[in-house]
Amino acid sequence: MIRDARGGAAFNPAQLAEISGGDSDYEREITAEYLEQARDLFAVIGRALAGGEAAVIGRSAHTLRGSSSTIGAEAVAGICAELEHIAASGDLAPAAGLLESATLALAETRVRLAEHFGGRGDGSPG
Repeated sequence: MIRDARGGAAFNPAQLAEISGGDSDYEREITAEYLEQARDLFAVIGRALAGGEAAVIGRSAHTLRGSSSTIGAEAVAGICAELEHIAASGDLAPAAGLLESATLALAETRVRLAEHFGGRGDGSPG
C-alpha cells in the first residue's frame, strides 16, 4: 500500500484485486471508468462550489467516495468523506482546499495505477 502526503493510501492494490478476482483486464476496465467518473465529478464539485450548492457537493463527494473506496483509492475516498461532511455542515469555506487536495490525490492515484499495470508512472494505464 502506497501512502500519499496526507497519510492515506494513494492506492491499495489489494482492494482492486479483491473486487476483480485478480482479472487484470477487468481491473483496467474499472479503473478507466473510475478515472473518467472522478474527472467528471471533480468538475461538478468545482461548479457547485462556485455556485454555493452544498447539496450537489455532498452528493458528488458521496458518489466519488464510494467508487474510490471500491477500487482502493483510499486517499481520494478520505478527502471526499471530508467534503461530504463540510457540505452537510453548510460551511463551504474549506471545500476549495479539499477539492485541490482531492485532485492532487487523484493524480497520485493515476501514477500508482499506471505503476500497478506496468506503465511508466505517468498516469497512463500501461
